[in-house]
Amino acid sequence: MKSFAKILKYAGGYKFYALLNVIFNIFSVIFELLSVMLFIPFLNLLFNQSSSIPVTEKPEFAYTKQYVEAYYNYTLGQIIESNDKIAALLFVCIIVGILFFLKNVCRYLEI
Repeated sequence: MKSFAKILKYAGGYKFYALLNVIFNIFSVIFELLSVMLFIPFLNLLFNQSSSIPVTEKPEFAYTKQYVEAYYNYTLGQIIESNDKIAALLFVCIIVGILFFLKNVCRYLEI
């Protein structure tokens, strides 16, 4: 245990960098999960496997996962309704590209 305490004595000057590393690791994981999760509702709509009724009215704002899913489904449904599934695919690809970019920026900053 004494040797571990000696090592930690040298790590004292890197507390700020360690904190930044943890924060950017968390952001990297969040952006990765969001980018992968965005494909699931789109694939259900694309292949007509959606068991739920399409969202036709804008959901009421709340700080919940259900609101985010409902709002995403609403936006995707509006794009498909006004254009077609190809436009919705373009929308999903752009959003996923932005999220992957943010994930990679956070991975770079965590180093």
